[in-house]
Amino acid sequence: MRIKVEQAAVELHRDVYRYLADSTDAERDNFATRLEEVRKRPITESEAHLERGLSPYVLRRFTFGIGIAKIAIFEYDAALNRMRVLKCRPRKPREFLAGPSPSASGPAPPH
Repeated sequence: MRIKVEQAAVELHRDVYRYLADSTDAERDNFATRLEEVRKRPITESEAHLERGLSPYVLRRFTFGIGIAKIAIFEYDAALNRMRVLKCRPRKPREFLAGPSPSASGPAPPH
C-alpha cells in the first residue's frame, strides 16, 4: 500500500524576502530548487539547527547557493505540514559549493 504525502505548505518571513531580493538570479533559482526538494521531505532533506536568538526550540536548516554556501533556517510543524522559513545567511564555517562564485573572476576554489 502506498500513501501519498503532500508537500509541506511554505511561508517566508519578510527578512527572507529581503535576503533573496539582494541575491543574484542564480542564487534565487537555487534557493527555489532546494526549497522544493525540502518541501517533499522536510526532515530527511534538512538537519537540526539551534539558534537561541531566533527560537528556543529546535529548528531545521538546509543548504543552498552557488559559490559560498548559504543556509535557510526554518521551523517545521508536522501536524500542520507547514514550513516557515525564518532566516537565510551564509553558512559558518564558510564552505564552497559546486559552481563558480558569482563574484569570482577565476575558477571555483577546490573542495
